[in-house]
Amino acid sequence: MSKSHSLGAALLLAFLGLAACGGSVTDHDDVKNTSIAQLTNRSASLALACAGCHSETSTAVVSLKGYGAEALRDSLLRYRAETDGITVMHRLARGYSDDDIELLANYFDQDKGER
Repeated sequence: MSKSHSLGAALLLAFLGLAACGGSVTDHDDVKNTSIAQLTNRSASLALACAGCHSETSTAVVSLKGYGAEALRDSLLRYRAETDGITVMHRLARGYSDDDIELLANYFDQDKGER
């Protein structure tokens, strides 16, 4: 498969993952009252959208491995707050709730061997 086809397939999978995760968790109590298994599945679903660009094999975009929860949380919140931002990250971040961002930050902060 050519590099452009691989990128296209990865982007398609990322968008399908984003669509599969459904609506955002908007009520913090919903997250508190959700089982660990459900949160892990939700985190993995959200993270699938990120993996299309932010994988360890991507040379164009930084990998999120080892990025750190605080740094990722701050970056996503900054992208979301920049209302005049026009990058893909600005657009994606605007679709995430505070709880979604927290789930993503914690998911990517985990040791790779635990997933």
